[in-house]
Amino acid sequence: MELAKKVESIIEAPLRDIKLDIVQVMFLGSRNNVLQVMIERQDGKVLTVKDCSDASFVISTYLDLENPIKSAYNLEVSSPGLDRPLVKQKDFVRFCGQEVDVKTLLPVDGCRRFHGLLSQADDNGVVLEVEGVENGKLSIAYSDIRSAKLYVDYKSLFRKTTEGQ
Repeated sequence: MELAKKVESIIEAPLRDIKLDIVQVMFLGSRNNVLQVMIERQDGKVLTVKDCSDASFVISTYLDLENPIKSAYNLEVSSPGLDRPLVKQKDFVRFCGQEVDVKTLLPVDGCRRFHGLLSQADDNGVVLEVEGVENGKLSIAYSDIRSAKLYVDYKSLFRKTTEGQ
């Protein structure tokens, strides 16, 4: 079992007990010495510093007990941010109707990067509404997705924040 998946399986239930869900577990850095755990609240409210602190304590405790990581590492617990990654099938289902950016492992219709409306997600994959493809819809199997995240129009956000000044 891949180490990130093993870590996720160890910490998932204890985090759920404190009303937090795992978005993604990754090892970062050239030596994989940063364990990044993205979390979100089950009630959908904004994640607080206290939530991250509580999660960090729970994660550290359970990983110390199980000891799946044999080398030194730093634990980083954070929110997924505005451009939240879509990792699990339930993420794609939850965010149907939202704009997303998707990268594929292999070219689909000659491209690997797509931006569009996530119009459908089922057991097999997703359907994106994108410009420049036949019928305006593109089906992508989950197994063909390299990464996916919610799209954030940062220029629009910046304009909105500066207009009020």
